[in-house]
Amino acid sequence: MKLILFIALLVIGILFATQNNTLVTLKYYNFVLNDVTLYSVILLSIFIGFIGGVLYSYFDGFKVKAKLKNERKLRKELEEEIENLRTLPLTSDADDSDELMTEEEDIVKAIE
Repeated sequence: MKLILFIALLVIGILFATQNNTLVTLKYYNFVLNDVTLYSVILLSIFIGFIGGVLYSYFDGFKVKAKLKNERKLRKELEEEIENLRTLPLTSDADDSDELMTEEEDIVKAIE
C-alpha cells in the first residue's frame, strides 16, 4: 500500500514538474536568482513550509510533555493524600454527638 502511494505521488510530482518548467526570476529585496524553474520554487516553498510545521510541532511537544509531567505529579500527590485520608483513625461518634448536643443546647438557650 505504501509503495502504491509513493509511486502515485512520484507520478504526480513528475507531471507537475513537466508542466511547470517555465523559467522565472526570484527576487527578494537585494537577492536575485535568475532562471529558476517554477516547479522548483513551488516545491522549495512547500518543503520549507513542511519543515516549519515539523519544527513547530516538535517544540510544541515540549510544552505538552511539561504539562503532562506536572499533571502526573499532581495526580501522584492527590493519590498520596487519598491514601493518607484512608488511613486516618476514625474518631468515636459519641464524642461528636455530645459536642453537637451541647451546641444545640447553647443555641436553644440563646433563643430563649
